[in-house]
Amino acid sequence: MKYSADALATALYLAARHQNDGEASRSVGRFVELVRKKFGPGVLNKVLAGLPAAAKKADAVEEVIIESARPVSRSVVEEILRRLDIDPAMAAVDQRVSPELIGGVRIKYRDKLLDASIKGKLRRLADQTASRTSLG
Repeated sequence: MKYSADALATALYLAARHQNDGEASRSVGRFVELVRKKFGPGVLNKVLAGLPAAAKKADAVEEVIIESARPVSRSVVEEILRRLDIDPAMAAVDQRVSPELIGGVRIKYRDKLLDASIKGKLRRLADQTASRTSLG
């Protein structure tokens, strides 16, 4: 049976997440030795690199990137998350300030991009104008 590095990272996280420090340390040590022997150091490196993402996925943490022209307050971030149907307590939010957006926000989450920035609106308006001009 073939196991992916992502599946192994998830297995490691799920096995150790509720153990005390001593138990987790022993479990991780045994796991590392097993993976190193069975799959080699290359796979072990991929497993360890994938561990943070596996933990977030297993714990149902939503990764959200909020880009705005200026810093956004925590209350606005929480309102955005609620409108996206994301529990603020289960979200890992990366806030980025991008002055080139002029105003508004651009939000990346799951496999979606919501562009409510002024720059995005101007680009869409320019695209619509260009398509009407080329049709006419």
